[in-house]
Amino acid sequence: MEIRIREAKLEDKEKIIEFLREINPNDYIFNVLDFWLKDESGKVLVAEHEGKIVAMNHFYQQNKESGWLEGARVHKDYRGRGIATMLALRSLELLKERGVKKARLVTSATNIAAQRHLTRTPFKLHSKWLNINFQNTKFVNVEPYDNFSDVYDFLIKSKIFNELGRLCHDYFSWFDFNEEWLKNRIFKGEVYCDGENLVIITSSTRRGDKYSVSYLECNSNNLIQMLNIAYSLANLKNKASNILFVIPSLNEYKKILEKEKIEYYEQLVYEALIL
Repeated sequence: MEIRIREAKLEDKEKIIEFLREINPNDYIFNVLDFWLKDESGKVLVAEHEGKIVAMNHFYQQNKESGWLEGARVHKDYRGRGIATMLALRSLELLKERGVKKARLVTSATNIAAQRHLTRTPFKLHSKWLNINFQNTKFVNVEPYDNFSDVYDFLIKSKIFNELGRLCHDYFSWFDFNEEWLKNRIFKGEVYCDGENLVIITSSTRRGDKYSVSYLECNSNNLIQMLNIAYSLANLKNKASNILFVIPSLNEYKKILEKEKIEYYEQLVYEALIL
């Protein structure tokens, strides 16, 4: 079977939409496809068989050295044939041409097929995170924290943060921590810290209508309170009706969530060095 991998163009939009409808009529990609096709920092790749789109993915350059892969989809009739691997490898090649040194992606801990295909690529498991379905949010009175040095020291000295590779989260993508980003979060009132507990939120750089927890670390007994603080910070800024709760995957956090009967889903971040 001959599979052709190529960069998608604007005129491919309707064919991609038709392909996605066959897979999942509620796919989030419908909401971002226009942006993906026009965004100069990345590309949509499609896999074709006899002129028909049978798979796709998207990649983009986050900064000078890092890239992100997302939106991998393969038609059910073409799975198990290495097409997702072909798309991932081609994405890495194109990122390398841009001077990128490493790339990451995320998949669900329950997506065994994706994990299996990643073993055939340069991607290695990097870190684990929890996506929390926290519905019973409560507004609490909270003052954003504005001391950069205290927050910076907290992060740099944190064993957990360093073990996670100093990654921060932005609406289902992860990126390398940097000082300017932190200064911006503090300036915008998106940080709470009391010396032992820390939460940083952000409005997505690529989906500005969405707030996310970028990083949270706390005494496990304070976890629910910190989730409510994150929700409250978002409400102070933009009256956000919801926020995406993503935190490090720690057993102590899982125990609290299970005790409170709060659903969570483990997310696996993979990283590939581009040599």
